[in-house]
Amino acid sequence: MEKFVLVLFFVKFLDLNERMVNMKTKAEVTGKNSEDKEVTLIIKKPNSLQLKAAQLEKAKAFSAATKEKLMLKSNVRNYLKEQGMWNDVDDKVFKETGERLEKNRITLEKGGIKLSEAKSIAIQMVDDRTDQARLLFKLQAFDEFTAEGMAQSAYMDSLRIGCILNSDGTPHFASLEDLRSKESSDVGVKAISELESIVYEYDPNWENKLPENKFLKEHKFVDENYKFIDKNGYFIDRSGNRVDEDGYRINESGERVDTYGNLLDKEGNLAVATLPFVDDVFDTPSENTEPENTTQPETVENS
Repeated sequence: MEKFVLVLFFVKFLDLNERMVNMKTKAEVTGKNSEDKEVTLIIKKPNSLQLKAAQLEKAKAFSAATKEKLMLKSNVRNYLKEQGMWNDVDDKVFKETGERLEKNRITLEKGGIKLSEAKSIAIQMVDDRTDQARLLFKLQAFDEFTAEGMAQSAYMDSLRIGCILNSDGTPHFASLEDLRSKESSDVGVKAISELESIVYEYDPNWENKLPENKFLKEHKFVDENYKFIDKNGYFIDRSGNRVDEDGYRINESGERVDTYGNLLDKEGNLAVATLPFVDDVFDTPSENTEPENTTQPETVENS
């Protein structure tokens, strides 16, 4: 979830015209259709006529939504506050993280500070961006129910019908009703996702372009998958402790340990031999029980 929101967070700042110019023009996906048959679909970049038609559908949908008094995006935050799903703390965190991200971005770009300090700043940026993503998700979760959200859905529906084609070039979705009946199929989901990546120019390398990630990679604080590593390339946590590829703490021998260095098994339990407890609570003589007579009886000798 967080990564998807961060994608939107990054993409929304790219110039729309630039994104349209840089659109890839065609893609193909393969999967099972609504009849459980393996098919290949072609996804084409929308042409100017298709874009105009989609804009018209968007305008019509927005007009209808406003007549029905659907909420506008600008009112979502107030609505969430009324429902107790957003508060002043969220406003404060959202504002402060945004300001701190911009300030720290400039600091990293300028350089001239200790590498350890710059590393701490980059990690703070990672945390701030995650916090913003979490808050953005709360806001964007209601987008589809706003007038703008309905309008954008109509826009994309128009493009889905016009730009997703069968292998023979005919539309895979013949109508809006047909789209609704087929869009959840395996190949339908793949095709719609691919079309959205074309329209919104989703950059698969967007993480590499974030300033904090560029810094951490450039100075070899993280690997290609953004996992922290030490100077020898071993996985570590943020505090510098050795960990395995799954993030569990390990010792110098590669054995899993707890925070105190005690060995753990694969399930995370202490790897020690378990001995039975010596029962000094229940296995004791009762106060009301007469002690056992251990005196041997006298033996009478026969004369």
